[in-house]
Amino acid sequence: MADAATERVAVYALAHPAVLSDEQDVVVRLLRQELGAADASRHQIHISASSGCIGYVDQQDLWNRPWPAILPAATEARGRAEDFLRRWIATLSPANRQLPPSLLEVEAVPTQLRPVQLAMVPRGDGKGWDHWLYRMQPALVATRPGRRVADIFGALVEVRVGEYGRIVGFNSRWRPLAHERIFVDLKPPVVEADQTKTANQPSGGRQESEPILVYVLDGDGVPQFYLAPYYMKNHGHDIEIEGASAYSLSVQISREQREGEMILTAHVDGGSGDYAFNWALYPLDEFAEGLRILGSGAVSAEPSSRKIIKTSTVRVANGVYVVLVNVKDRTGAFKHHQQQVFASPFPDAVSQAPLVS
Repeated sequence: MADAATERVAVYALAHPAVLSDEQDVVVRLLRQELGAADASRHQIHISASSGCIGYVDQQDLWNRPWPAILPAATEARGRAEDFLRRWIATLSPANRQLPPSLLEVEAVPTQLRPVQLAMVPRGDGKGWDHWLYRMQPALVATRPGRRVADIFGALVEVRVGEYGRIVGFNSRWRPLAHERIFVDLKPPVVEADQTKTANQPSGGRQESEPILVYVLDGDGVPQFYLAPYYMKNHGHDIEIEGASAYSLSVQISREQREGEMILTAHVDGGSGDYAFNWALYPLDEFAEGLRILGSGAVSAEPSSRKIIKTSTVRVANGVYVVLVNVKDRTGAFKHHQQQVFASPFPDAVSQAPLVS
């Protein structure tokens, strides 16, 4: 039983990304109303079935204007962008009972947005300015008690404000949320043995910072069923992602090269350690061959601290591949990982370091 003082963290269920594209006629009509963009040949709107992302561009005004734009001041540009987002959030809110049932069952747009950047963007020919770009970071309430807010790493909302303050571009990289969520124990971040210096002080040539609690949204088309919490650690020259709950799996693939073949091993962190694996790959030098299913691989168990952790190994001929592996923990936690792996030009070379695409 968890300690009563243990902080709990939310795991958010994701809706199917096609929920927006399935109702494309409704969503596009509502967006056109908010933008005053009736001319479909000029005002183009796209909704991705694989990611749920929404994109809008004014083909006549954005980038294609024959003269520099007459832009509003920064405060007005920000106000125009935020006013549009407030109206757009209200329009697709479940409180709008005029929406079709499928949209009432999801959080179709992010409701918590943190300002990140407001920048004036020059024209392509360098002759004056084209528009303002306003970026906002989606976030979610992560914990209870305390209601800490965590950014969604991989999600972003952009609004482009053009001549006379008109909205000329909009992009929402966001996956619709289902209304289900669970609360699980928040794991404390792992402190490395040599991390004895205070935050933001150099340590062994590394610029350390305090771990930041975030959610991670994977790439477009990547199978993902929920948003789980992770810690983001900035080491100055790189960023490390570490699981912050039992549902926060992370996967890396290491390569050992032998004569004529590579041994690929999936290393998983998080969950119970009792994992099921399913491998596949695309040969990049024979891409027309398509996806090749490899199965579960050779699964082995290794002791690690207080639990047994399973790894999986497959053997493939030397070459260049996009390797895919699905990992499911017995708790129900799931992670899909894709990584580019390639053979060394030296037949006897051996590398144990993970190769990150």
